[in-house]
Amino acid sequence: DHFVRVRTVDGQGNAGEGLVLGPFRIDTTSPTKPKIDEKKVDSFQTSRRFLVAWSASDPLSGVDTYDVRFRRAPASSGVGARKSFRSNTSKSKGSFVGRSGSTYCFSARADDAAGNGSSYGKERCTAVPVDDRQLAGKQGWKKLAKRNAYRRTALLTTQFGADLFMRNVRARSLAVIATRCGRCGEVEVRHRGRIMGVIDLSAKPYGARLVNELPSLKRLRSGRVTLKVVSSGRRVVIDGLGINRVRVMS
Repeated sequence: DHFVRVRTVDGQGNAGEGLVLGPFRIDTTSPTKPKIDEKKVDSFQTSRRFLVAWSASDPLSGVDTYDVRFRRAPASSGVGARKSFRSNTSKSKGSFVGRSGSTYCFSARADDAAGNGSSYGKERCTAVPVDDRQLAGKQGWKKLAKRNAYRRTALLTTQFGADLFMRNVRARSLAVIATRCGRCGEVEVRHRGRIMGVIDLSAKPYGARLVNELPSLKRLRSGRVTLKVVSSGRRVVIDGLGINRVRVMS
């Protein structure tokens, strides 16, 4: 705590009674590093438009403004440079529109009302899915137009062995955007020939445009991703493919 002592002195050197003002607190502490809300910026999205939220705390003068940045990693090329998403904003959330097949990583910094600034916090990354129309190998599949589907289209089959694929995919984790129902089938997912998992689309919860996430890899893997139906006579509705390049980028 700080105090200020004030007194008056006349031209003859006579001093009046002193006045003590205070205590005053001088804020020299920076806000905490902002965190990106993991509930909003999950590993995979089901829409190109999604909400990004961030927060920090400051016990004295309070958080005044934020700077939020991002960088983009397409499914088949390198990571781009950082760009500004929000600058000098007092808001703690904003709507973002991404490109299909890209991973986006967000981080933020904060300034308090006394002018103290934090450094950028950890990045949180999320992937916007590739639409079913971007997948190859559609023999045996029926095109669907659905209002509740990702980008309003999906592919349907009941045929064992029907497959879809995408070449030159670079990913650390994958997810199949698909419909789940009591009579839905199973899909095997391979990346560069390696089986990443088999997704049981008859498992609850039921619904359209659901994220079916596969186990993450320790390292980035590059190659062809194949979705192969391994059930017969059961509905398999594929809406898209989630390709997450990274979890956290420092």
